[in-house]
Amino acid sequence: MARRAIEWLRGEGLVADDAADRAIAVHPDPELATGSSDEQLARRVARELRELYGARLKQVVLFGSRARGDADPDSDMDLIVVLDPMDDRWAEHDRMDELLWRETLESGIVISAIPLSVSDLAEPKTMALMQARVEGRAVG
Repeated sequence: MARRAIEWLRGEGLVADDAADRAIAVHPDPELATGSSDEQLARRVARELRELYGARLKQVVLFGSRARGDADPDSDMDLIVVLDPMDDRWAEHDRMDELLWRETLESGIVISAIPLSVSDLAEPKTMALMQARVEGRAVG
């Protein structure tokens, strides 16, 4: 239960990533996988995105098979990158492309990111985004 609360606080931006990581290490939740390599990679990418975007980055959400824990070795890593403001989705893809490719080459896992505005995530218009909102886990 403590880990879920800490994850929620992190997702809401009320606790810094490093403080949340320390708290999770002290208060593991036996019902949730802790410190998986997928989660560690997603958090590392989220930290790099925070450096790239600063205050514009509102949240990074891991979704898909790697969030559910049923990924195959060849599965990609799917991230939602919530930005405010977010004017041009393609420009944001271009902006984060080098970072994502560097992490892809280092990890051997293809990392895909979907830039969204706060309102896009709050009111998803596609089934894929609705599913991502349900199964997704905040990682930054």
